[in-house]
Amino acid sequence: MKAGMLVAMVALALVAVISPAAASSATGTFLQLDSQSGDPLGGGLQQTFTPSDATFRAWSNGEDTFVNVYAPTSGVWDIEISAPRGSGQLVPGTYTNIARSPFRAWGQPGMDVTSPAGGCNTVSGTFTVNEAVYGPYIPGFGYLRVISFDATFEVHCSDVVPALTGHVRYEDPPDTTPPTISPVDDITTEAEDATGTNVYYNMPFASDAVDPSPQLACDPPYAARFPIGETEVTCTARDYSGNVSQSTFKVTVIPPLDYTFTIDSLGTVDPNSGVATVSGTIKCSRPAYMFVSYGDVVQVVAKRATLTGNFPGYVQVDCSRTATRWTQTALPPNGKFAAGKAHVDVLFAGACDLRCFYFSQSKDITLRAKSA
Repeated sequence: MKAGMLVAMVALALVAVISPAAASSATGTFLQLDSQSGDPLGGGLQQTFTPSDATFRAWSNGEDTFVNVYAPTSGVWDIEISAPRGSGQLVPGTYTNIARSPFRAWGQPGMDVTSPAGGCNTVSGTFTVNEAVYGPYIPGFGYLRVISFDATFEVHCSDVVPALTGHVRYEDPPDTTPPTISPVDDITTEAEDATGTNVYYNMPFASDAVDPSPQLACDPPYAARFPIGETEVTCTARDYSGNVSQSTFKVTVIPPLDYTFTIDSLGTVDPNSGVATVSGTIKCSRPAYMFVSYGDVVQVVAKRATLTGNFPGYVQVDCSRTATRWTQTALPPNGKFAAGKAHVDVLFAGACDLRCFYFSQSKDITLRAKSA
């Protein structure tokens, strides 16, 4: 025999498909195992698993097809059947001179079986692919969907003569169940101005029994500008099988709070303690809990000494459409206030009900002695 002919025959044995195989007449999903006595992978097991007594999953990365079978009666079987390295997806045909999938040479087909008894460092044998149909790439999962896959195999662990023979078939069950969308509570928020406000709502989550990463989109989208009034947000989830579900929630944007904050022109001072009392009113376009604080009373005494006393805390005011009175007191640490001219410097009012806002007033006032 010529050397060139021998090389061609060896190459033909190493790469891909040797001969086309007839389509399998078997249907359904199952794993049929026939382990010979002395086979370390199967331990002599002869059994067929179906979805009635086992859980099946399958996926492909383009060259390797994986079938995972969890059988409560015996454990987990992981079967990896690999096209010749560098050739692309598996196609129907018989593949010989196999090696363990992760360690197969360029152009060599591979197979790997992990059983409840363990696995093999090296494998040999043959397998025949009867059917291999793949679907689209599964977003978020990193693999191709396996529509149907059918293969028979004979695997020897290392140099052991007894073989594990089997037949694995997977048919992706039809997915007719739409994704589930987590609920989102209705939202009420306050407009920043007459155009509304940007709403940063809690995005829902979409989950699906088959698709690990269903697509989800909401309209209007997260952080969009919502006008004053009530807007319905519709969230749509779609899995890779085309099943669609929707959920809605409402966003209500109320007009911005309108307020009137005043400081009285006249205050009082206690002649004995030197404590100054300042008052005023506050009115809101809707009910809100307001606070008044942080201001200073400043007074120049005898045309030379400046006394400054801050308001020691805050007062809470139930603000409404009717003007509500507020009162604050101040005492300078370096003296006593007296009757006469004074200045209220940067007295703050604010609220944090739907959103936080603050505003301030400053005013020249007159302190009058408080009568006994």
